[in-house]
Amino acid sequence: MTPDESSVIRIFGRALRTRGQSEDVEVFGLGSSKVAAAVDTLVASTDIPPSMSLRDAARKAVAACVSDFAAKGIRPGAGLVSVVLPKGITRAQVGRLARGVAEASGEFGFRVLGGDTSGGREIAISVCIIGSRPRRMPRRAGARAGDLIMTTGLFGLAPAGLYIAMSAKKPKGPAKFATQARREFMRPSPPLEFCVRSSASFSSSMDSSDGLGATLNEMAAQSRVRFELDSLPVADGLYGFASTNKLDPLELVLYGGEEYSTVFTCRPSARTRLKRRAAAMGLELCEIGRVVRGRGVYATHSGTRFRVQNRGWKHL
Repeated sequence: MTPDESSVIRIFGRALRTRGQSEDVEVFGLGSSKVAAAVDTLVASTDIPPSMSLRDAARKAVAACVSDFAAKGIRPGAGLVSVVLPKGITRAQVGRLARGVAEASGEFGFRVLGGDTSGGREIAISVCIIGSRPRRMPRRAGARAGDLIMTTGLFGLAPAGLYIAMSAKKPKGPAKFATQARREFMRPSPPLEFCVRSSASFSSSMDSSDGLGATLNEMAAQSRVRFELDSLPVADGLYGFASTNKLDPLELVLYGGEEYSTVFTCRPSARTRLKRRAAAMGLELCEIGRVVRGRGVYATHSGTRFRVQNRGWKHL
C-alpha cells in the first residue's frame, strides 16, 4: 500500500464514522494562507425526489455545501462542480442543472471556476467550495457548562416538505403550510451572512442537515458535556399538520433532517446582541437550552423529560 493510498483510506474511514473529532469543513495551509474546503454530493436515487426540478436539485447541492461553511462562519470564495449525466439526458435538462448552480453561486456570492462531467446510470451533483479560514473558526467541540444552545431557525418544515413530496396522495392540511414546507425542503437557505458576522461569538457550532437530534448529540459528545433542552424549535403549523396526517411532530423536528440551519452554543452575554442581529436580518433565532456538566442530550417537552436519540436523516 502506498502512502497516498493509506491517507485516502484514512479519509474514507473518518468520513464513515458517526462519532469522533471530525468537521464538515477541512482546513489546511497553502503557502502563507489558511484555506477551508467542503464538499457535498446529491445523488438522484437517494437525495432527489421525483417531483423536484433539476434546477432546484442543483441549487440545493450548492446550498448544502454552503451550509457547512455557514456553520463555521466562512464566506465561500470559489467553487468546483462535477456532474454525472445518464445516457439520454437532454440539452434542456443539462441547462436546468447549470441554471441551478449559477443561481446558487450568485445568491451566495462566489464564482464557479470549473469542474468535470462524466457518464453514469443516474444524475449526481458534487460541489466543492473553497474559502479563506477566518481567524477564529468555531468547531463542533467547544461548548462549555453555562453556555446557551441556539438554532438559527425553526425545525420540522423540511421533513414535512419531504413527506409531501414523496406522498402518493395529497397530504391533508392547509395549502399555505404545504407550500411553505415544500419550499423549505426544495430550496433551503443557509444562514450564511448571519453566521459570518456572528461566529466569533460561537463556542461551538454545526450544520443541522443530518437532523437536530444527531447534530446536538455530536456537539455534546465532542465537547464532553450534556445538553439540556427546555424548549424545542417547532415550526408554526407543524403540530396541526402532523396530527392531521398521523405523523409524530417530534420525529420530524428532532430526526427528520434536511434542514440547513446552524446549531451553536454561546455565552449568555452574547444572547441580546445575537438576537438583535438576527432579527434585523429577518432570521428567527431560537434559544432552546443550556450546556451543563455531564453527558448526552436531554429534552423536556410537555412536562416529560427524555433522552434525545443520536439519529437523523436517512436517504430516500
